[in-house]
Amino acid sequence: PATEGPAHDSQTKLKRARLADNLNERIALRPGPLELVEKNIIPVDSTVKEAALK
Repeated sequence: PATEGPAHDSQTKLKRARLADNLNERIALRPGPLELVEKNIIPVDSTVKEAALK
């Protein structure tokens, strides 16, 4: 079929590379644990929160 061969292989590799780049970018932009505590997204004990935010 027309979907097989070197052209299809390179297209698949390019698609995978784009997906990997996109995922890595999104992971790099996600908030860290301290930011999640500051925004009250992660519930923590108040003494732990005070220590973490100092």
